[in-house]
Amino acid sequence: MSEVRLTGVSKRYDAVSRPALESLDLTIPNGELAVLVGPSGCGKSTTLRIVAGLEEASTGKVFIGDTNVTNIPPANRDIAMVFQSYALYPHMSVFDNLAFALRIQKCDEKEIRERVQQVARSLSIDDYLERKPKALSGGQRQRVAIGRAVVRNPKVFLFDEPLSNLDAKLRGEMRKEIARIHNSSDHTTSLYVTHDQIEAMTLADRIVVLKDGLVQQVGSPIEIYDNPENRFVAGFFGTPAMNFLTADAIQKNDTLHASGEGFSLPLGKEVGACDRVTVGIRPESISLHGESDAPTMKASVHLREVLGAEVLLHVDSPAGELTVRTEAHAEAREGDNLTLYLPTDKLHIFDAASENRI
Repeated sequence: MSEVRLTGVSKRYDAVSRPALESLDLTIPNGELAVLVGPSGCGKSTTLRIVAGLEEASTGKVFIGDTNVTNIPPANRDIAMVFQSYALYPHMSVFDNLAFALRIQKCDEKEIRERVQQVARSLSIDDYLERKPKALSGGQRQRVAIGRAVVRNPKVFLFDEPLSNLDAKLRGEMRKEIARIHNSSDHTTSLYVTHDQIEAMTLADRIVVLKDGLVQQVGSPIEIYDNPENRFVAGFFGTPAMNFLTADAIQKNDTLHASGEGFSLPLGKEVGACDRVTVGIRPESISLHGESDAPTMKASVHLREVLGAEVLLHVDSPAGELTVRTEAHAEAREGDNLTLYLPTDKLHIFDAASENRI
């Protein structure tokens, strides 16, 4: 296992005013699976390609273990990469695709066969070793691509949006497969790039959130979800997305309140010189029933989405449209008027100007 460390890494392209990546300092400890997540163009794939050696950093250094690999060719970095496009050799059988890197390393043929068969069994592709990639389904091809990386026993695994070409059911199955491989491969240090928050939350030991080439937050999935450092992170994670209410910070009866259209919420905290705040509350935190002294807001239902065990209520309120996630047997229907209860211990408060957490 090897730690991956980036210090002061930036990437600039000619004729592009904004850096693709700017002053990135990041350490992925031995054995962790770190997920780089963010919208398109945020710098996550650029980071992965710099670690792989496929892109040259404009500034900064990359270390794998104690070795500075910044100027070392990709083939000598002892990394294995899984691509979005599978990148299989179409003229080779599954066996030969899995064995290719081992043959380049001049491993003994007996050892190659043993390692290929072991990996193929673990990925349930041992019945397809003589097939060509064109005779496989998308999920089977992705298993071969993952197996080709696993069979090498590298220092670091790099995954570049490996599941984005699969349908929803296969993505769920392959997420479990990747997690199982990581757990069974002595927890080889892994970097995984995705724009899918579900993949990030379910796979990661550590999540790195990027936007416009800058790190927004680094933390465990629970830390990211429960304590987002700014409005962008808060809105990026969670399905449906967090509700946001813009309010004035006003002192009422010796208590600081966030006061907006149709609501007044005691903050219970200082907001410094900030006089405008954004209040965030997740759809599952809004209740249709609550204590009589709990802050409330009036709303009317304009859409009801049934999700089986749960229902999503899209409601209109004086503060704007909100989403409420509640149990399936909730009686609220389109056109109904509701009282929404907003528990103060579930609120996320952000400076309206800087969008940073208060």
